[in-house]
Amino acid sequence: MILSCRCSMLKAFRAKCIVACLVGFAVCPTTLADDAASKTKVTAYGLRVVPKPFEGNDMMRAFHAFEGTSVAILLEQPSGGLISFDSDSSKIESFTDDKGKNLLESTSEFGMPALPMSPEIGEGGKAVVIEINGGQTPTKGATSLKIKGKLAFKAATQKKSYTHKDLEVKEEAKIEAGPIPLTIGRAGKPEWGEEPLEIVLQAKKHLDEVASIRFLDADGKEIESSESGSMTMSLGDSVSVERSYTLAKKVEKVTVEISYWTDMKAIEIPVDLTVSLGL
Repeated sequence: MILSCRCSMLKAFRAKCIVACLVGFAVCPTTLADDAASKTKVTAYGLRVVPKPFEGNDMMRAFHAFEGTSVAILLEQPSGGLISFDSDSSKIESFTDDKGKNLLESTSEFGMPALPMSPEIGEGGKAVVIEINGGQTPTKGATSLKIKGKLAFKAATQKKSYTHKDLEVKEEAKIEAGPIPLTIGRAGKPEWGEEPLEIVLQAKKHLDEVASIRFLDADGKEIESSESGSMTMSLGDSVSVERSYTLAKKVEKVTVEISYWTDMKAIEIPVDLTVSLGL
């Protein structure tokens, strides 16, 4: 069973420090196979090297981080449309220093995964910052790092909107707006926060195709809302998704407007990156 969840109110604290001087980058830009005019620029964006805790004291860690080497990569897509990251289809094949040391290996049961599940995606999908993590530090005297692999994304630019009017805000209410059936799993005061209403939507399919969800009152005015959390459970071919929204106004009925991506496609961005250390 695969379980993934995120909540905007419960994000784990992570120190993000760049501690080395980046002298130069050898970068291989890539062109999306399905759009020759659209290029994704791949560059190194930051570097962090963290040694073992001083004298084995876990409280004496540089940058409050785990031992290892992290390189932040910036992906720039001028036409935008990078929607979501596919961690399952992405792979870092090698992460080494110029002495041949494999930085992906780790001697600790703790640390960060080689690739995060949810990197930072900028507005409009024009830029993504993603960290490549290894559990080892470079060999003394090493002067550069080499990263090879692929990063997979869902990309789209076109949308179509669907509307379900006068939906009763209650448990088990069915939302008929677009290709994915949705059900209200719970509606009421949220467990955290001051908002008067939280609506938990449930689906039996992944919601990658959903571009946005808006809630409108009886007068057709948009109710201020924000996504407060999501959870996905997968077991074989069975998928269960929950996505929660907090609303700034309590209502008995609501109009739900859902926009779907209509041209979503899977793309792979090759990474062949050399980063000079300057240490």
